[in-house]
Amino acid sequence: MAASTKKLSFLDRFLTLWIFSAMLLGVFGGYFFPGINKIINAFQVSGWDDQYPHRHRPDHDDVPAARQG
Repeated sequence: MAASTKKLSFLDRFLTLWIFSAMLLGVFGGYFFPGINKIINAFQVSGWDDQYPHRHRPDHDDVPAARQG
């Protein structure tokens, strides 16, 4: 066991810790800084339609006139 852990790098050895730290940072970041989603979304390159052009996303124009209100 000791021989196999010495072969791993520092980042690889604590990968689970890094993953849980990133998840906690995201949860607490969203809680304490509610506007952080605007900052993160500024780095977005493509939109929903670019990723899934074969799917249809309903808009307000798709709602029948009787249901608009």
